[in-house]
Amino acid sequence: MDQVPSSPGGRSRRVRRKTQSVPDDLSTDEQLMIRQAIENSKLDTGISDGQEIASIPPGAVYHPTVEEFKDPLVYIAKIRKEAEQYGICKVVPPPGWNPPCHVDMSSGKRFETKRQLVHKLQQGITFDDGDMYTPAEYQSFASDQTKRWKEAHYPDRDMTLAELEKDYWSIVETGKTEYVAEYGNDIDCTEYWSGFPLSTRGRSMNGTNVNTGEGLPEPEYGSEEYYRESWWNLNNISNTPGSVLRHVRVPINGVNVPWLYMG
Repeated sequence: MDQVPSSPGGRSRRVRRKTQSVPDDLSTDEQLMIRQAIENSKLDTGISDGQEIASIPPGAVYHPTVEEFKDPLVYIAKIRKEAEQYGICKVVPPPGWNPPCHVDMSSGKRFETKRQLVHKLQQGITFDDGDMYTPAEYQSFASDQTKRWKEAHYPDRDMTLAELEKDYWSIVETGKTEYVAEYGNDIDCTEYWSGFPLSTRGRSMNGTNVNTGEGLPEPEYGSEEYYRESWWNLNNISNTPGSVLRHVRVPINGVNVPWLYMG
């Protein structure tokens, strides 16, 4: 992709592409349907008080024991009958779950970002290219954005995550506050980093690909080795016993190799 001179902060910038609301390569009928869907979605922007969202029942929340947490597919099968009635559920790991982040924050390698116009998400507008960042540069950028939002909206006190989430949905639904977010999406874990550690027992598609752990006992819950080998580790979950994805023996991002997101 074409590069242009670095921004004042030293980060390289890529050529901006013209923003489109409807892709040009669609048929006339497809373009008409998308435009109609966009117009229909704009009708929802009048719902600014969150009443519609408040009327939706919360998804089920589950708290497995350490024993139940051993096998994702077995546990999901256990809760499926109830959970599928909600369309979504949350599984909270047992107390003590605290996996390390294995993104190399000192790396000089830069990743791409997208400029997301949060206040225009309901209009179906595609994303422009953002700056390129190293992990440390992005962390600094994100911290600065958080500080600015707090100073503008919560100058005299700390803001909570619940308030920040409410602010986000207010921007999405009403479009009254303009906000542009730069975030790194679909970062290739095989080319960059993974948030979870990589298995040394052959459980990660992008880790050690020889099953050296056959016959070994499962690591102790909460140990360093546990986070490498846990089937809940997103690098390992596609290889969980009983998963059909175990038979896909080539790495496919978003299938048996997770994407990494920044922001």
